[in-house]
Amino acid sequence: TPIAEDVAWARQVLLAGHDLAFVPEAVVMHSHARSAAYEFERTALLHHELHRLFGVRTIPTWRALTRSVASTTALHLQLWRQAPPGVPVESLPRALALAVAWPLGQFVGGRRAVRGTPVIRSGRV
Repeated sequence: TPIAEDVAWARQVLLAGHDLAFVPEAVVMHSHARSAAYEFERTALLHHELHRLFGVRTIPTWRALTRSVASTTALHLQLWRQAPPGVPVESLPRALALAVAWPLGQFVGGRRAVRGTPVIRSGRV
């Protein structure tokens, strides 16, 4: 599986009759400092795989893409304004780039899957 191996595993577990559980007490801290281009490609691959496994398209239309970019941009700006002192100003352009890259990757990945277009991989992901 090129990506979403955890999702593929969870699907197999559920199909085998087992349960998955949400444990609200569990705490996980996880972060990556990846470029917006990398995140776009990774998100497109993930959403191609989600459509293949489950028929899911999270952002199926141009209108939904426009709304999603607008809302994620607003959210990123709000979170950046509320950031604690010491957060570098240089982090804002990356935050805004990610606000576009993630929804665009969802749209492109789902669209490619529906159209039967092969996954394009640059080798970075």
